[in-house]
Amino acid sequence: MCESYYDVATGDLRGAFQQYVAVPSVYVAKACTTLVFFSSPTERSIHLIQIPENLTFEEAATIPSSFGTAALPLYNDAEGASSARLLAPWEEGGKGKYTGKAALILGGASSVGQYALALTPSVIQLARLSGFSTIVTTASLGNTDFLKSLGATHVFDRKLPSEKLVHNALDVAGGPFDLVYDAVANEETLAVGYRATACKGDFVYVVPNPISGADESSKKRLHFANGIYTAPVNQAAGQRILAELPELLKRGDIKPNRLEVLPGGLGGVLAGLERLGRNQVSGVKLVVRPQETE
Repeated sequence: MCESYYDVATGDLRGAFQQYVAVPSVYVAKACTTLVFFSSPTERSIHLIQIPENLTFEEAATIPSSFGTAALPLYNDAEGASSARLLAPWEEGGKGKYTGKAALILGGASSVGQYALALTPSVIQLARLSGFSTIVTTASLGNTDFLKSLGATHVFDRKLPSEKLVHNALDVAGGPFDLVYDAVANEETLAVGYRATACKGDFVYVVPNPISGADESSKKRLHFANGIYTAPVNQAAGQRILAELPELLKRGDIKPNRLEVLPGGLGGVLAGLERLGRNQVSGVKLVVRPQETE
């Protein structure tokens, strides 16, 4: 189980729309069910990330990229990291530490983009493990039960006008949010997220678009999400996260995304992208099996 390979220093990128993925040998120890993560190509400290027996290959494919993008901007405590620097729930004293605090996740199970589709279930579950008492998210209301099963306490229709959404969210939270995570990061959601963030609160967003209404003198802490495990600033935190991930999945603390397997292998990718573009995908991650390509 791994993220497709990207070397930040050289720009070398290896895509994963294939049955077998070529990555540098230092990142590989065992075929099929294991990821080996090295803190640098010269080090030999190994973290084996095996797919737990309770997950299928298809479920495992939905996890690595979205989980890193959810966890690293929340818990990475490395110097220079763009992160809220929360104490991770797998660290001593971290589980349930933020009881009494409120989190807002913009994107829910919406079909605004495949990034939001994969990402927000992970953020919701991490907020729950961290103990946030109020977890508000936006979504298609048909996904309310699913998102509440992951830990959301309130689900608002993603189509609500911005003013009404901000009013309703602040009302249920009793004021601005300690943590806001924008998994969409378009002009509208960035403005909503910034307004809803408390003074000295943390606002995480996934696309570096301009934030309408942002005040340079504000004490709100803004973090652009960097979820690439191999980025130098993420390597130490990434190793800790990946080392904990199998047990989190095995215990059911983190559940994979709901998914739909597209027929025809790579032949199904274009039709899947077109469905995303028409907002015809909601609450699932689209997965293909490249080996089934005709």
